[in-house]
Amino acid sequence: MVGQFSALERKSIEPMALQVEGGKVRAMQRLVSDALWDEDAMLETYHRLVQDEMGEPDGVLIVDETGFVKKGADSVQWSGQKSGGDSAVSSEFVIAGMIFHPSRVKS
Repeated sequence: MVGQFSALERKSIEPMALQVEGGKVRAMQRLVSDALWDEDAMLETYHRLVQDEMGEPDGVLIVDETGFVKKGADSVQWSGQKSGGDSAVSSEFVIAGMIFHPSRVKS
């Protein structure tokens, strides 16, 4: 998780392993490809970390994923596909965002 939450530009195994003190690239590759993960334990740990970092009893975490059909020549381009309500083949961007809204707005 240290690598995923770091400021690294690339979040592939090698840069993340090198980011962690004593990290070994081969060991990290084996961990990711061969290890059995306890999903419930990982979710519980993740929920606890989020709660500790930004939890408030009445706060709300809002996650939004929004897609936009590509318009114009200056947008990022990749191969087209059918998207959403547009029946034509086109390119689309997807933006994911997350915001935490505390129970009380501080002035």
